[in-house]
Amino acid sequence: MLKKIALFFKLFLFFFLTFLNQHYSFAIFGSSNIQNTLNSMTVANASNLSTFNNNVINSSSMMLVTPGSGIANSIYDKMQFFYDARITQNANYQKILLQTLSNAQGRACFVFSGQVATISMWFNTVASESMLYNNFPKFLATCTTPSQLLTNIVQSTSYNTTYYQDYPYASTSVATNSIFAMITSFFNNRTANLQTNINFLQDLLNLLNAANGKKFLTNVENTSVISWITTVSNEQSTLYALLTNFNNYLTTYKNNPVELNAYIISNTNYSQPYLQDYPDPKNSIYAILNYLFTSRETMYLSDKNFLTNLQSALINAKTKSFLTAAQQTDVTNLAATVAQDITLINGFNSAFSGATTVAQLKTIIPTYNRSYFQNAPSTTSNIYTKIQTFFNQRSTAATQPDPTKRKADLIALQSLLAAAQNKFFLPSTKITDINLLHTTVTNEVSNIVIPSAGSESSSISGSAESITPTFIFDPSKYGNDSIVYNAAAWMAPNGSEGNFAVKFKARGQKDLYVQLSPNPSATVGNVYNLNIGGNNNSLTWVRNFTTAGATTLIIGNQVLNSSALITGGLPGDGSTWDDYWVKIENNKTLSFGKGQTVGTNEAVRWTFAKPLDANVRYVGFGGYSNIIQFCNIQTIANDQSIAIKSKFATDLGAATTIDGLLVIINNLEYNKTYLQNYPNETSNSIFTKIQGLVNSRTDPLNKNVTYYTNLKNLLISAKDKNFVSTSQNTVIIALIATIDSELNSIFITKPQPPIQPIVQPSPPSTDKFSRIQTQDRGPTRRRQVPTQRNRIVGRQRSTINVY
Repeated sequence: MLKKIALFFKLFLFFFLTFLNQHYSFAIFGSSNIQNTLNSMTVANASNLSTFNNNVINSSSMMLVTPGSGIANSIYDKMQFFYDARITQNANYQKILLQTLSNAQGRACFVFSGQVATISMWFNTVASESMLYNNFPKFLATCTTPSQLLTNIVQSTSYNTTYYQDYPYASTSVATNSIFAMITSFFNNRTANLQTNINFLQDLLNLLNAANGKKFLTNVENTSVISWITTVSNEQSTLYALLTNFNNYLTTYKNNPVELNAYIISNTNYSQPYLQDYPDPKNSIYAILNYLFTSRETMYLSDKNFLTNLQSALINAKTKSFLTAAQQTDVTNLAATVAQDITLINGFNSAFSGATTVAQLKTIIPTYNRSYFQNAPSTTSNIYTKIQTFFNQRSTAATQPDPTKRKADLIALQSLLAAAQNKFFLPSTKITDINLLHTTVTNEVSNIVIPSAGSESSSISGSAESITPTFIFDPSKYGNDSIVYNAAAWMAPNGSEGNFAVKFKARGQKDLYVQLSPNPSATVGNVYNLNIGGNNNSLTWVRNFTTAGATTLIIGNQVLNSSALITGGLPGDGSTWDDYWVKIENNKTLSFGKGQTVGTNEAVRWTFAKPLDANVRYVGFGGYSNIIQFCNIQTIANDQSIAIKSKFATDLGAATTIDGLLVIINNLEYNKTYLQNYPNETSNSIFTKIQGLVNSRTDPLNKNVTYYTNLKNLLISAKDKNFVSTSQNTVIIALIATIDSELNSIFITKPQPPIQPIVQPSPPSTDKFSRIQTQDRGPTRRRQVPTQRNRIVGRQRSTINVY
């Protein structure tokens, strides 16, 4: 029995040792071999990684490696060694690493110390990088600009690895072969790309600076990038200087076609597509050319060469590359339009001189309705002055007794004035004048009555049935001694309050009332009242109502002035229509007369010592106890109250020198009392301008005899003028004495070099005007500015030409 047991044990031991030798020899002998293999892998490359994957990780012997043992940790450390080295390797290495990590997942020997989770994380990372790598060629192809390549790839840390060197292809023949190939393409084509993108060089420079030193470039490629940075940087600096000069020229010469043509249009460096709409569409060369074109009529008024200069600039610009194709076509059309304008202007003088009749002048108005023709051909001979001449020479009852012919003449003139209203060839100050002339002629046409067959009268006043009244004052309706207002119709034109006239037709027996008031009410105080034909049509009264219901007689026209009475008088039956006008000036001088033209046949004029506080604006009509009929009621602004004030304010604002102010002072049109302290008493009037020039004599630049002499002449010219008040005139007289004294003390007493005349003396004047000649006593050449000065001494007016 014991022998049997011993034999069984020997057989079991034999088979057990045989099994161990066949299946588990690694546990006894393999550990040292794996360690030797791991120790031999000191370099991370694709070959060693493949050996590690096949002979270690993927071998069946890994099943017997004890978890947590020294050999297990060595295998894990070597796996991390290969993982950490991946960013310096190529794509093949990445592929083998992904397979190795995949095989290592789930190995029993890595169950300790979180090794399983770390290996899983490594796998996911490499898998993500592998997907990014595989999609890279398509992604690279989407980066078509330097800024896109910079943002999407170069600045991304995901692509800063060596396995993107020359990936997917090493060749640079195609831009999408690699990152470097695309950078190369951008660099080689930078000039062409700049034409469509003015920021291309700066974008390329940003890309090159960011790519410098990146791992996706080989050493040779990085050397090229460094060289290109210098090249592009220099080109960008040159471009910046060009753009700076271009923009400065645009800003400086945007109103000057000559300089614009010389500095930009003719400069070939600026004929570049990248300057299209630069710096922006509203401020580009194209926009400026359009601005000059649309402003050409205004520019021409101050520069008669403007059109030819603009035409030259447009012709020169129409083929330049700084314009798009559409802009080139447009500029070509602009040049053609300017050529047409030049042709129109060249033909104006002939057409204008040939328009010698009302009909002929009307014919040329549509053709020459352009601002070019304001004051053309001169300020004294132009469309406006010719219209004014036709108006002044229009038919009247005296020049054309035949009412039919007279009416036809006036209708033709009326048609001309209507055609001229609000036209561009009229200066702004003349538009109102034409409108007033048209209104005047229209009224005259309406007042002409063509007599029926067999009629013996051709009087414009007509019979009692010829004219239909527009307002009838009936005392039974409105009450005796009453005034009626129509606030919507009978009022001064806007801006002419206190300075306007009212014209009308009227008929009655006596006591024709016209009242001027700041308010459209008969019961409000402070109004001016005119009673024509008062006291049984024997005199005219001018009154003011200081308070409601109380009257003060200001003047009674005691002389039996027939012009101040209602036509017909007593015992007339009031059947005759008459033309009347009433005028208020400066809100204090009231006048009236008969006739259709304001200011003619004046019958009464009275200036109130204490004018009303508020400017009168509204007109009222009425009477005492008789019926008075009215028609053709029209209010007209006094020319001096609107047009002259407006022109005066403009001229005064521009008068900054003695010569400039002297022109205004000697302008008879401005010698008006209503221009005293106008437009501003304390800061902007003729007197304040004079004070400023007097005060400026202490300036070292003005400390010379010329300035003082001209200043003295200025003061002499201003003395006694209507636009200076009494107190101001006293100051001016004192200043004349002061300046004269300073002239003698500062300049005359000092030795002066001989005067060197710059012109031969003129022969003595034989005309009726005195000529006064002033000259600089110093070495400076004198300035001669002829002006005309009017001096008023009492009622005698003399004209002095000052040189």
